[in-house]
Amino acid sequence: MAEDACQQGEDIIPHVLYGDAGGLNYRCANGHMKRKPYYVGFDAQGYQQGNWQPVR
Repeated sequence: MAEDACQQGEDIIPHVLYGDAGGLNYRCANGHMKRKPYYVGFDAQGYQQGNWQPVR
């Protein structure tokens, strides 16, 4: 959906399209969606590291 927004001429991608993945820095550039790699914001299981703490 973010790619569609960029192709339709949006300058920014609304938060509702990327949800909690804001750390990936979604943006439009020349009609295409750009973002940081998935591993920047998520671990191998798809969890965001900032939301989890070790159990003690």
